[in-house]
Amino acid sequence: MPRKPPKNEIVPVQVVEVAAAHDLPGKLATTTSKSLDVAEAILDMEIPTDDPAQHVKYLNVQARVVGTILNTQLRAEEQRLKRQAADLLPQLLRRVEDERKKRAAEGS
Repeated sequence: MPRKPPKNEIVPVQVVEVAAAHDLPGKLATTTSKSLDVAEAILDMEIPTDDPAQHVKYLNVQARVVGTILNTQLRAEEQRLKRQAADLLPQLLRRVEDERKKRAAEGS
């Protein structure tokens, strides 16, 4: 059992090097790729049928992996659609304004 330091004792803290901010997107892409490889391996695992308890455990792990992947994909698609809608908004507003001007000119 680790020794608990007295209240006034200064305890050294291990310094962990943090990746530079410019490298974080690359690291995220790398770890995402590795994570997807692991998820794929889990989904491709042979599920043991001789032991019902192990069979259920494997199915639960696979179900959690599938749920996580589908949820992540859904959020990514939602963000993509929001960006697409935001990109189209100015164009739609221009069309509405053009149509109003056109109808106003036809009505006069």
